[in-house]
Amino acid sequence: TDAPINPGNSGGPLIDGAGRVIGINSQIETGGSGSSGGNIGIGFAVPIDTAKQIIPQLQKSGRVDRGFLGVSTLTIDKSLKGLNLPVGHGALVQSVTPASPAQKAGIRAGNIAASLNGAPIQLGGDVITRIAGNEVRTDQDVLNAVAGRQAGDRVKVSLLRGRRTTEVTVTLGERPATGTP
Repeated sequence: TDAPINPGNSGGPLIDGAGRVIGINSQIETGGSGSSGGNIGIGFAVPIDTAKQIIPQLQKSGRVDRGFLGVSTLTIDKSLKGLNLPVGHGALVQSVTPASPAQKAGIRAGNIAASLNGAPIQLGGDVITRIAGNEVRTDQDVLNAVAGRQAGDRVKVSLLRGRRTTEVTVTLGERPATGTP
């Protein structure tokens, strides 16, 4: 959001022009100098639908329990057309966190280092095409599918490995304080 949010005196609801609460202000961009850098005009808010979903957990336990898969992925779209991937959409697995639910289920990361438009990319990994019964078109679909579940939930993940389709069942773990989805 471009709403003015300042440390110490801001926060609370983000309201649209019609007076509807659309989010909860949570962070500001300070320009890279920490809290002394000052607001540069960019704020971040938790969408209201997300807030409504997590408030009961916060009230009950004081924390949010979200599932953890343990992968980083890259959206397969037209920008990757030159890589001759076997699908036009999905999420290409870039890395798998050691000892994560994804690793335990056998999900594989890329092992061929390459560069695409100057950015590093790992090729040769699994492509996630479905998760929990939902089609995966972008890496955000993977994030959303995992974030909407809790540790201990089991999800089926459809993968394209080379040109072969396989399905694994993953028991999601507890999300670490920092890390990947």
